[in-house]
Amino acid sequence: MRYMTWDAALARTARAWGKKCTVQHNTYLDKKHQCHPNFTSVGENLWLGNRRIFHVANAIKLFYDEIKYYNFSTQKCSKVCGHYFQVVWDISYKVGCAATLCQQVLGIRDAVIFICNYSPRYDFPRNPYIEGRSCSNCGKGDTCENNLCSK
Repeated sequence: MRYMTWDAALARTARAWGKKCTVQHNTYLDKKHQCHPNFTSVGENLWLGNRRIFHVANAIKLFYDEIKYYNFSTQKCSKVCGHYFQVVWDISYKVGCAATLCQQVLGIRDAVIFICNYSPRYDFPRNPYIEGRSCSNCGKGDTCENNLCSK
């Protein structure tokens, strides 16, 4: 897995899309250079809830918790696994997130839409990472930092 670092442009894209106060994925993610000046592959996770219950760590944990629906050995998902896949996708190395306050979304008053954009996005159908020792499959020129591959 690659070491993930913050990307301000991905965060700006998340903020701009969140300001629409709609719970739909960004329709420009598949359009080359529409969401980022350099990346052509951008993935996205969305969280919606009341601002009183919003915490970044909890939203990301909910994305990750979809692991319970995924069987690594059979590569089968029994419900929704896309958020989990994007969080742990082995070749993603950039992330940018934003939380937007909205008066009301889908009947939720004082709503927060939390969006994280990642690059590159996950590309199902394959396992999100290769099982093995940490840093045992890093690319040429990579170093091992906190058990993750880093350029």
